Amino acid sequence: MPPVKRKTPTQRAAEYADKLRELEARRKERSSPGPGYYDPKKPPATISHGSTSAFKSGTNRMKTAHSTPSPMDVSDPGAYDMSSHKSLVRSVVSILRPLGW
Repeated sequence: MPPVKRKTPTQRAAEYADKLRELEARRKERSSPGPGYYDPKKPPATISHGSTSAFKSGTNRMKTAHSTPSPMDVSDPGAYDMSSHKSLVRSVVSILRPLGW
């Protein structure tokens, strides 16, 4: 059996650096595309004119009726009858109290 040749720390470091350079070169070679692989120009059919969404809506918004209420339907938000709400709360409490609530 031949004797094992011992390497100095400097030789081992140089060998390791060479291996790292080869590995990095292989990684770079694999990850970067070749010439002509990527063309940044968009084809004319895919050019966007304004904002778009992921899904096309089936609603024709220009022909539907408006959902805003008429001014006659809108009242003062603070104009509610407090006693009606109190009576509703009393009736709910009277139903739930026997049930253990």
